[in-house]
Amino acid sequence: MTRSEFNVRLRFPAERASLARVRAVVEAVLNQESGFSGDEVQDIVLGLQETLSNVTRHAYAGAGGTIDVTLRSRPGGFDARVRDRGPAFDPTTADAEGPGRPRDGGYGLMLVRRTMDRISYQRRGDENVVRLTRSARPRLKSRRVSAR
Repeated sequence: MTRSEFNVRLRFPAERASLARVRAVVEAVLNQESGFSGDEVQDIVLGLQETLSNVTRHAYAGAGGTIDVTLRSRPGGFDARVRDRGPAFDPTTADAEGPGRPRDGGYGLMLVRRTMDRISYQRRGDENVVRLTRSARPRLKSRRVSAR
C-alpha cells in the first residue's frame, strides 16, 4: 500500500487562510507518497480539513493560535495527529449532526467520522490531541464484461 514512508510535520496559524495551503500540502504528500487511491486521498483530506476547520473556528474562535499537524505513514495506512491549545474538546464523545438533523453547518464531525477509521482524543496539559487513522481500502479488480 505505502509507496514510501513519510513523517511530515506542519505548524501554521489557526486562520481560515492557512487551511487551503495546508490542504494542498496534505493532498500532495498523500498523492505522491501514500499509495492511497485518488478517492481515498479525497476522503482523508476532507476528514482532516474538517478537523482543522473545527479547531480554527471553535478552539480559537478567531482569537489566533497555532495548530500542529503530524502526518505519518504506517503499514497499510495513515495517521494524522492534530494538536491545539484551545479549550478541552473531545470529538469522540461530542454529538455530531447528520442528514436526519438539518441545520446550517454542524456536519464536520459527521464527515470526520465517515472518512476516518478511528478517531482518538487526549488532553495533554493544555493541549487537545486528536489522532485520525485511516487504513487503505481493498481495491476491487475490474473485469470487462462483453455484452454480445
